[in-house]
Amino acid sequence: MPLTSMLVVATNLVATLCSTLTHAVVAASSLSIAAYISTISSATYLTFKRYELDHRNPVALVALLAIIPAGYTSVLLLRSFSWLLAPLLAFTAHYAIILGCTAAYRLSPFHPLAQYPGPVLPRITKWYSAYICHRGDLHHWYRELHNQYGDVVRVGPNELSIRDTAAIPAVLDLNGLPKGPFWDNRSDPVVLVGERDVDVHARRRRTWARGLTNAAIKDYMPFIEARARQLMDRLSSIVRDSGEKRREVNLASWLSYFVTDSMGDMAFGGGFELLRDGGDVRGVWQSFENGLQAVTPFAHAPWSIPFIARIPGLTNPKQIATMRAFGKESTIQRLKLGAKRKDLFYYLSGEDQPSRPTLPTMIADGLLAIIAGSDTTSTVLTSVVYFLCKHHDAYKRLQEEIAETFLLEEDPVDSARLGKMTWLNACINEAMRLLPPVPSGSQRTVPVGAGPKIVGEHVIPEQTQVTVHTYSIQRDPRNFAHPDVFLPQRWLAEEREKAALLPHTPAAFFPFSYGPTACAGKHLALLELRVVLCWLFQRFDLAFAAQGVEGDRWEDGLRDFYIARKGKMWVKMSERI
Repeated sequence: MPLTSMLVVATNLVATLCSTLTHAVVAASSLSIAAYISTISSATYLTFKRYELDHRNPVALVALLAIIPAGYTSVLLLRSFSWLLAPLLAFTAHYAIILGCTAAYRLSPFHPLAQYPGPVLPRITKWYSAYICHRGDLHHWYRELHNQYGDVVRVGPNELSIRDTAAIPAVLDLNGLPKGPFWDNRSDPVVLVGERDVDVHARRRRTWARGLTNAAIKDYMPFIEARARQLMDRLSSIVRDSGEKRREVNLASWLSYFVTDSMGDMAFGGGFELLRDGGDVRGVWQSFENGLQAVTPFAHAPWSIPFIARIPGLTNPKQIATMRAFGKESTIQRLKLGAKRKDLFYYLSGEDQPSRPTLPTMIADGLLAIIAGSDTTSTVLTSVVYFLCKHHDAYKRLQEEIAETFLLEEDPVDSARLGKMTWLNACINEAMRLLPPVPSGSQRTVPVGAGPKIVGEHVIPEQTQVTVHTYSIQRDPRNFAHPDVFLPQRWLAEEREKAALLPHTPAAFFPFSYGPTACAGKHLALLELRVVLCWLFQRFDLAFAAQGVEGDRWEDGLRDFYIARKGKMWVKMSERI
C-alpha cells in the first residue's frame, strides 16, 4: 500500500477513535466520569507507593503528576467546562485523591507502623518535621513527644524516634543500621558524615582514623597552642582597652573564631584568620552556617532538595559558590605546601599513602573537618562557660583545680595534666550531657531486603527510618538523677554516691555518637576544650553581662539544625593575671 494511502487510513482511524471517545464522554454520566477520575488517580497513588518514585524518575513524575490530569482536562472540556475551570478541577481532583489516599493509608491500621503512637500530622507527612526543624526546635519537640507517648514515637510516616539506652548499640553499632535518606541529595562527592554505603564509609573513615590517632594529635598541639594563645591575647587587649578594665564581650563568637581558625590550620593550612580580624570579614564562615541552616529542614523530605535548590530565595547560590570556591582555593594552596606540614590535611590528602583521593574528595573532607569540628567544639566550649557562670560553686572549684595543676605564670597546655583534671572533665561531660552538640542524633534506616530489625522489645519493619534521640536519652530521669540540672559531681564516683545522684547510666551518654560512625575527632575536640577552658578561667574572671537570652538564658537561644547553632553570649571579663 502506498505511503499516502497508509497515512489516510491512519488519519481516518484516529479521527474515528477520537469521535467515538468524544461521543462516549458526552454520553457518559457525571457519576461515570467521577468514577473514571477516582480510579485512575487511585491507581496513580498505588504506583507511587509501590515504586517509591522521586526526582530520579522525571519521566514517571511528569506522566503521573501532569499528563494524567491533563487528560482529565480534555475530558472536562468535552463536557463543556471552560478553559479556566476544566484544568483547575482536573488537577485539584487528581492531587486531592492522591493526598487523601496517602493520608488514609498512613493513618490506617494497615500501615506497618500503625502500632506506634504519635501525633496525627507527623504520621501523615514529614513536612511537619521540616517545619519544626526550620524553627530549630526539633530536639525540644522530640523530647516532648517522648514524654507524652513513651520510648518509641512515630515522628514521620515511616520514621520512629527512640528514647531507650538499649537502642544505642542496637541501632548505631557495627551490626546496627546504615544511615538514612536524611543525607540524600547533598554534596557531590558525599562528605564522610553523609556516606550511606557502610563499606565506602569504613574505607574513607580509615583515612580520618590515621589523622586522628593520639600520635597525630600530638603533632597538632603547636597549632592549638598558638591559636589558644592568640585568643587569650585578643581577649586581654579588649579588656585592657576598656577604661574600667572590665569589658563586655560576646564570648560565644570569640570561641567560635578560635576553633574555626584552629581547624582551618589543621584542615587547610590556615586561611580564615577570624581571631586576627575580629570576625568573619570575608563572609566564608557565614556561608557555611547559613547553607547548613537552609538545607537541613528539607533533608526531612530529601527528594525535595534538588527542586528547592532551584527556587530563588530559599537558597543562596552565591553563598554556596563562596563556600566551594574557598574550599577549592584552600585545598590547592595546601597541596602546594606538600608533606612538609604534617597536619590533618596531610592524612586527608593521602600524602602518607601511595594513592591519593580525588581533588573534590579532598575539598569535601577539608570542609567537613572545619564545619563539623568548629561548630560542635565551639558549642561545647560556650556551653561549659555558660553553665559555670550560672553555677558559682562549680566555677570557683574549677579555678581552684587549675591553680593546683598549673603555676600562675604557666600556660596550661600540658595534655597529660589536662587529662587528669577530674573537675574540668566532669564539667565538660555534664555540659555535653545537657546540650549535646548534635542534639537529635543521626537518622538510620532498615534497608529493603534486610528483614525487620529487632530493637529491644520492638520490631522495626523494612524501609523504616530510626533516630536514637540523644537529647531525650541524656535527659531521661531513668538514666540520670535530676536530669535538667548541671551537676558535674555526678561524674565523680565518690561524690555521686555521697550525694545519692542515682541513677547514673554512663551507657546513656553518647554526645559523640556511637559505633563505627561516631565522631572521629573526639580526642582532638577534647584536647581543644581542655586547653581553652583551662586557660580562659586561669586568666580571666567571667560573669554574665546581660539578663535574658544573650546572657543567663543563653541556652534558650540554642537551635537544632542537626548541628546545634548558638546565639550570642555576652559576658563581663576582667583579667586575673
